[in-house]
Parts: sequence; structure tokens; C-alpha cells
Amino acid sequence: MIKDLSDQENQTILSKGVRAVRSNLKSLGKQHGGSVLLIIFCTFVTIAPLLEQDYPVNHSTQFNLSWAFQYQRQFFGGQFYPRWLEYSNFGFGNATFVFYPPLSLVATLPFAAFHSSVSASLVGSMTIALVVFALGIYGYGNCFFQKSTSLILTIVSLFNPYLLINLYQRGAIAEVWGMAWIPWILGFTHLLVWSCHIGTSRLKRSLYILGLALSYSGLILSHLPTLLLFTLVWMVFPWCLNSQSLSHSGGGYSNLNRSSLNPKKGILESYLSLCIGIGLSSFYLLPAWLDQPLVQLENLHPDRDYYPQNRLLITGLMRLSPQVSTHWFDQTIVPYFLTVIILFFLGFLAWILISQIKIPQTVLIFKKNHPYFNDLNALNAPIDLHHRDNDRHKALNQGSVLWWCLTLLITIVMVTDLGRIFYFVPLLQKIQFSWRWLSVSIVPVSLLLGYIYFVFFHFGKSIFDQSFNQFFDLAFSRSSFRSKMSHSLIQLLALGLVSLLTLVLLIQGNQVMAKTTFNAAEIETFNTLSAQKTFPQEPHLSPQEPFLSWHLRFPDGLGLGDVYEYRAREVKVNLPPSDPVPLAQWVNPGSGAIEIEQWHYGKRSIQVTNTTAQEQRLRLRQLYYPGWQFQISGQPWRSVLGSEEGLAEIPIPPGSHKTIVAYRGTLAEFWGKGLTLLTLIILGSILLSLGGNPCKT
Repeated sequence: MIKDLSDQENQTILSKGVRAVRSNLKSLGKQHGGSVLLIIFCTFVTIAPLLEQDYPVNHSTQFNLSWAFQYQRQFFGGQFYPRWLEYSNFGFGNATFVFYPPLSLVATLPFAAFHSSVSASLVGSMTIALVVFALGIYGYGNCFFQKSTSLILTIVSLFNPYLLINLYQRGAIAEVWGMAWIPWILGFTHLLVWSCHIGTSRLKRSLYILGLALSYSGLILSHLPTLLLFTLVWMVFPWCLNSQSLSHSGGGYSNLNRSSLNPKKGILESYLSLCIGIGLSSFYLLPAWLDQPLVQLENLHPDRDYYPQNRLLITGLMRLSPQVSTHWFDQTIVPYFLTVIILFFLGFLAWILISQIKIPQTVLIFKKNHPYFNDLNALNAPIDLHHRDNDRHKALNQGSVLWWCLTLLITIVMVTDLGRIFYFVPLLQKIQFSWRWLSVSIVPVSLLLGYIYFVFFHFGKSIFDQSFNQFFDLAFSRSSFRSKMSHSLIQLLALGLVSLLTLVLLIQGNQVMAKTTFNAAEIETFNTLSAQKTFPQEPHLSPQEPFLSWHLRFPDGLGLGDVYEYRAREVKVNLPPSDPVPLAQWVNPGSGAIEIEQWHYGKRSIQVTNTTAQEQRLRLRQLYYPGWQFQISGQPWRSVLGSEEGLAEIPIPPGSHKTIVAYRGTLAEFWGKGLTLLTLIILGSILLSLGGNPCKT
């Protein structure tokens, strides 16, 4: 009986959740449908040069094209998650997607399914990332500003120079995807903390936890350097929201009723969501972390320019003699960095002024129609409900702005010699370039524009009256004319300042797009040659010529190179080989017969006969990696062995044997999959059994 009641309760929760989601989606469609369409249109404007001229030629073009082609081929060839790329290193393979996050390439699959070219599918992936990013900015901005203001800030963020540099000049599709999840994480964190200030229902809190966990999982599966840097600053975000909301006993916060709520639960649930996000993505994250000693990760730093302490945008600040980086690429980022500095100082000044001045209770908040005001009924407040909510909402917004400013300050420190000492931490050295910190600045930069405008345009008169009246009283008598003139002047200055900064960002973004290099003929050549490849055949005829820097073009086809850092430590072989290499051969020639029965993605079947009286090694045409295992005549699976040059070898005992070789993964991959499965089970339990009461003590 009890079990039946529990089942009925869970079904009721699920049905309520489904109805709530449907209702919210319908409501959102009515309220924001037009804005979403405009955002999608602006996204296509941002990506228009790629739609017109195809994929650009930049730092990462050769890898993105190769990895997208292989991921698509192997996925549609039957491998759901191809960690080992079969065509890489001229047919010898590479453990690329054991360590490289897969989401940016997974997003190309829908386009490949409709027979788009490899380059077109990459443009499609970037487009999806921009839409995800823009909708996240718009949603997060709606927590603070009116719909029209959020829409303008979203459009401005689409033309952020650093975002476009990664999109056009670096081709850093994974980093673009990483940045796309940041506003979603901030938005769900904001709502989760806010929900425990007003006693939101368990259903909404469950959805916030789920949304935050999925968003963080998306970031993990997108770009590890962005994950590292953003997490370092995000960890204090819930505390900024909470401390600014509840730590003030006066100064406009006296109306908060602290006795009936447990706001710190929002902080704990935020960290819980992070843990769930890590668990969900453990199938990738755990081996990417634990299996690093297996590969040559030191090749992340091929020379001194790939250490962040050697790629600082501004040096000499400690000596009061600032110097801008002379590296050609760093100089393209410096103008945006200077804009970040200006916005930090203006934003922090606005934050201080709002924190200090006395503002009437009815104008304490940026936006009066906050979407969660309906939950205020749960507070059962007998009096002063509007005032108390204004206090809480204004405080929560101020906490958010404080975090925006702190994030920009940390970014400024870490890309100058003020932060050089931190880069002696080995983990931080893996970000390669100091300016990657700018990835966490994009959301604060966009929203601070709105905040600065809001503060000086709407509260300019109060700021002026409380800060400068005594000074002007010495020269001019007080009058309504002086008050109106000062108010109008401050509003005009605020509008002009924000408009100027917005124009600067747009100009910088346009310059980035204008400097992009396109070579449609070369990209089309890759599309054509890659489509002609047949697995497991590899070209070998001479002469060969370099193609897109890392690849080689042969008379009989295209050979694909790959990065060194994802090769096993044992690999020392020179690639491509000077002569054609068979798929399988005896280390000691003449040891018996070899018959290749199957050579598929991730799996080989070979019938071998060792005619000698001793164990002989069979060498495969693939690089060694412990994730590859073999089985001889039904015996237990064992990891392949590595030759002195780092090629995969199998010990074959005397006699005839059917040998199966398959990519079964490392122990870390096994535990990662298990942890992801366990997290899914726990997540389901949390969503079904989360406490029914609001965040009460």
C-alpha cells in the first residue's frame, strides 16, 4: 500500500513537472517569441561571412576539419562515441577524443546526417553555439533588465571582439561552445539562490538544479581551459549573491525576514548541481584527467610562447612602466582588453554609488516585473511585502554586479604581470595563453553596459544631489531649473558613455571579422579529398605535398596528421612512413600466415597461424594505446603491447588462432561510464524526492 502511494506521488510530481514545463514554454513563447526570432536573425548576421565564404583558414582549421570528418565517419559507421580517431596520423590512429571534449563535434552530426560537407557542418556547429550563447545571455539579462534592454545587450554580446576572434581568427570552436554555456550557468545559479530567498516550490528548485547541472555538463564537454578558469571565479558567485542579500542589517535591508528562510541552501544546491554536472560528464572527464600520464601532454607547450606567463598582454606594471605585448596575435586582443578595464572601473563605481546612496524603496530594483514575483505569496508576509521584496531583489542584483566586477578584476590581473606568480601553478599553465581569461569576461562586459546605463540614467539625479550638491551650493543657489538641468545632463552623459562603449565593441568586432582569411578553394579541396577516403586504405604514392599545415596531399589521396600531445608516451615512430605498411605483419617475417577477416572502426578480426615453436609478435598498423585490447581464441582480454617505436603489437602463441582486437577503453574510461550511470540514477532520485517544503529552516 505504501509503495503504491509512493508510486502515485512520484507520478503526480512527474505529471506536474511536465504540465509546468509545457505551461512555461507556452508562456515564454508568447512573451519572448519575437525576441528569440530577432536573436536568431542577429546570430545569422554574425555568422554571415562563414555562410557566404565557407569555413575560414586559421590556427585550428586543419584540426577542426580532420576531427569533424573522422568523428562523423566513425559515428555513422557504428561508433557512438569514437574516442580513437582511425584516420589520424596517416592511418595509424590517435586517442584524440579521450582527451578532447566532444560536444563541438557532436553538434556537427545533424548537418552531416543531411549530407552537408565537413566545413558546412562546422559552420553549423558554430551557429548552434552562438544561438545557445545568445539565448543564455538574453535569459540571464531578463533577471535584471527589461526585455528590450536584455535584447540590446544580447545583440551587442554577439559582436563581442573576443568571441569573434575565437570564431573567425582562431577557429576555436570548442572555446566558443565553452563560452556558450556560461550565461546559462550564471542564470540558473542566480535563480537557485533567489528561489531560497523567497521560498520557491520544490518543483522549480528541481528544475533549476537540473538546468544548472546540465549547463555545467555542457561546459565540461566543450572546453577544459574555459571550464577551469570559469569554475575558479564561479565558486564565489553563490556567496556573492547570498552575502549581498542577507549580510546587511541596515542601509535598506532592514525589511528582510530572515527567520523563515534558509538562503544558504541555495549555495549548497548550487554546489550540488556542479557535482551532478561533473558526474554526468564523468564518462569523458574522468579519463581525460586520470589518463593524462599515458600521453605526451608536454607537447601542449612546444615552445615558450605556449606558456601563459610568456603571453601576457601588458607587462611592466610592477615597475610602473607598462608595455603592450609585441606578439602579433596578442596585439589584436589588446583593444578589447582596454575596453574591459574601462568597464570594470565604471561598473565598480556604479556599484559603490548604488550601495551608498539612499534610494526610495519603490525604485530599488532594475526591473519591477521579475518573473518569480508570483512566488512571494509563499512568504505569507503580513506587511511590507513590496518593500521587503525590493530590498531582497536589489541586494541580489548588487551581489551579481559585485561578481561581474570581481571577474573582470581577476581577468585584468591574470593577463598582466600582476598575475604572473599564479602561473607557476602547473594546472594554470595548461591554459597555454593568459588571454584565455577573457572568455569569462564576455557576460560581465555585456551586462555591465546595461547596469552602468541603468544606474547613471535612472539614479543620476540622486547621485548628483547626494554627492555634489554641497559643492555646487557654493556657486549656485538651489532651484528646480538647476535640478532639471543636472539631471538631464547626467542622463545625456550616461547615454553617450554607454553608447560610445557599445560602438567601440561593435567596431572592434567588425575589425576582427574584416581581418579573417578565407580560402574557399582549399576548404573545398579538403571536402572533396576527405569524401574520397576509404577505410582502412591510406595513400602512399609520391610525391607528397603539405596541405593545411599538418596534413599531406598524395597523388592517390589525402593523409591526415594529428597533434602530438594525444599520442601515447611510447610512440616515437616517424609519420608518415616512407613505404606502405600492411595492416598486420609479423615482427619476425616468415612466422606464419595472416588473414584479415575484418578491419572496422574500433574493432579488428584477424586469423593468424604461428608456424614456429615460440611465441611471435604480430604488429598492427596503428599506434600503441592501452585502451586497445586483444582476445586470442576466446581467452581473457589483455591490453596490446607496444613496440620500441610505439606501434601496437600482439603476442601470438604457436598454432592457429582467431584474434580479436578492439578499443575497449582504459580503467578510467570504465569508471567514468559507471559514475555517469550512477549520477543519472541519483539525479532521478533527487528530482523525484526533493523536499516538498520551500527553503525553510
